[in-house]
Amino acid sequence: MSTERTYGVTPPISTALPSEDEKRANEALAKELRAQGTFEPPSETQKREDILKRLQKMADEFVKRAANEKHPKNTFLIRNARGRIFTYGSYRLGVYGPGSDMDTLVVAPRYVDVEQYFKIFPALLEEMAPPGAITDLNPVPDAFVPIIKFEFNGISIDLIFCPIQSLKELPDEKDWNLHDNNLLRGLTENQVRSLNGTRVTDEILSLVPEPATFRLAIRAIKLWAQRKAIYANILGYPGGIAWNIMVARVCQLYPKATSAVIVSKFFNIMLKWPWPLPVLLKDIEYGLTVNQVAVWNPKVRQPHPFHCADVSPTE
Repeated sequence: MSTERTYGVTPPISTALPSEDEKRANEALAKELRAQGTFEPPSETQKREDILKRLQKMADEFVKRAANEKHPKNTFLIRNARGRIFTYGSYRLGVYGPGSDMDTLVVAPRYVDVEQYFKIFPALLEEMAPPGAITDLNPVPDAFVPIIKFEFNGISIDLIFCPIQSLKELPDEKDWNLHDNNLLRGLTENQVRSLNGTRVTDEILSLVPEPATFRLAIRAIKLWAQRKAIYANILGYPGGIAWNIMVARVCQLYPKATSAVIVSKFFNIMLKWPWPLPVLLKDIEYGLTVNQVAVWNPKVRQPHPFHCADVSPTE
């Protein structure tokens, strides 16, 4: 009996292994994407990693100062205060390129509030970063998701914030993540959206058979969409997450295929897709409601009857 995992909500269309011609086409695709400048040099990637390490130190200091402000006499709480930095979007997916921004999230314990975030963190950026490294600093407290925009050594950063209401202290484990649905309990809708950036990115990678195949294919599809000027949800076209989900679904249908084959199949499948049938990467999960944030289902929840792509158990 085969124990090979099945991905998606339907069986695959084909599990055929790549032919030699398909392997050569895949090599040509990778070569062309590099020629088109979709990959950044290692030195720039190292710069991103260094920035994340600095942001992590700032997150720890931010939470310590917030703890001292809220509970100045609780030395144990202050000593164990820590924050965590997570990424999401193209950087976390591994499909970023030259000039790509970095979507980042700072997570804090429940006693840290959004007012402290906008009061303390911008000053920490100026204080703890190298002189002149922070430019175009722009806190946006009125946004639906609390966000601070800035450039760090020339790389554009969007930093959002979320306190975990169920935790008085964040775990110290290096591999601690946000996958547990219980972390959503007690959160407002905008806080759930803040966490779901990272959660959805991780789940997409867990729902494709071969992440490396997905990454190369999505680079090609996004390059095509950008060249055709149809990559922008604010203009009514699919945004990054929608393209990711559509390509991931094709990967599920052809789990053994090369990236070049996925790109070819993508256009055939999406051209014939019976919209507005949703593009689902997994079955909709029922029985989970978190602080009135309902499970996504366009068949039963009228405010979103025309959503056509979704991956996460909550909105």
